[in-house]
Amino acid sequence: MKSNFDVVIIGSGPTAIATLLSLDPRLKVAVITGAVVPDKGASKHPKILTVAKINGEMPGAINYLPFREHTSGELFETSIVGGLANYWGQQFLPYMANDPWPRHLFIDHKDYLDCCDKILKLFILNNLKSKNKNITLFSPKCAYRVSKPSLVLGVREDLTAGLDSMRLAFQSVTQGNNVRIFNGAVKRINKVRHLLAVELSNGEIVNSQKIIVTAGVVSSLRLIMRSCNDLKSVRFKDHSPVMLYYFDKRGLFANFDEMLESNFNRLTFEKQEKGNVRLFASLYQLSYAPFGLLLSSVGFPPLLSNLKIPKIFDFIRPIQVWTRSSYVQYQMHNDHNTVFETRNYDRSQDVELAEFKKTLQHHGLILYQSSTQPGYGFHYHGGQVSFDDNHFTGLAEFMGEYYDNKAACLDASSMDEIGVRPHTLTAMACAYRSAERFLALK
Repeated sequence: MKSNFDVVIIGSGPTAIATLLSLDPRLKVAVITGAVVPDKGASKHPKILTVAKINGEMPGAINYLPFREHTSGELFETSIVGGLANYWGQQFLPYMANDPWPRHLFIDHKDYLDCCDKILKLFILNNLKSKNKNITLFSPKCAYRVSKPSLVLGVREDLTAGLDSMRLAFQSVTQGNNVRIFNGAVKRINKVRHLLAVELSNGEIVNSQKIIVTAGVVSSLRLIMRSCNDLKSVRFKDHSPVMLYYFDKRGLFANFDEMLESNFNRLTFEKQEKGNVRLFASLYQLSYAPFGLLLSSVGFPPLLSNLKIPKIFDFIRPIQVWTRSSYVQYQMHNDHNTVFETRNYDRSQDVELAEFKKTLQHHGLILYQSSTQPGYGFHYHGGQVSFDDNHFTGLAEFMGEYYDNKAACLDASSMDEIGVRPHTLTAMACAYRSAERFLALK
């Protein structure tokens, strides 16, 4: 069966939502969600397993890829409407004036912020619910701004949707007469005369004048490898945090309780310098997390997920830290199903991390620190492709040339650089503006 459309959007996560928000309502649009029956046991990630257990559904992950050099960690493709936003709270923060916001897409920083505001109108954030108090944590060399996290609490249709917010936002932006939804996976994109043909896993063909790929970095890169057999490998970057387990012996963070709501993600730390964020950290409180998360973190099934972790565990404060140095890079080959690191992050050489640890140790004790398991940073960006394993081209540039400007990748694969703050809001703003420009091309 064949269907014809003006534009096909592949994906149903945050950047797909932003793309749909930008479209002319007169266009005949197909959206291929990627939602399929997940592989049993495809993901080992504790938070994904726990949230899926609470929701009574399989983890939304397919096509598991192990790492060649590691026994832990994984890559996978998402298979659920809303993407990975279904599994942990989204912090929506725009980049500051001297952060690496996408200058090639926007006239100036105000234009970028205006585009972010268009995205924010879909959601309810906790810093809009009550006044956000900012406190400064000082060290001998610098100061850290401490505030409550700017978390997505819901959408206009459901103010308390929580982790369902991105799914509901997708439903909101697809409620048009000219939008048809296909639930399924894409096998490949084919060039057929003056059209592009999207081949679905069930054999159905969806033809279109233009295609926008917003499937998430791993899914988008693997789709392009399936669609162009001459490609030998692809690679991408991840902003991968360090986890500190902290004992607050002076009760410093207990004093912040009056400014907080009942969220697992309790506090945000930032080191800001001349309009640039140098360090970003999230402090968590275990007693607001499901008990199943504690069990799955040590290898057990996520049982008792309807109960919270006992307050006795709050003497340990997990703190996740991102800096300007904490980036890694992964590479996948077209001819085998493994992935390997091509650039690692040496936390012992990270000056910003060392200074932040000294500040914390002035008030308490760092019990333990660890790097994130391979693949679990989930701040993927900077997708590139190669025909020979030596020379790499940006995915956005490659797709424009290979598909004669009829196909574009508008998820974070097209962002060569991201800042230290969470990049979801910026990725959505980029997708919104890029879709406007792409569909204006003749």
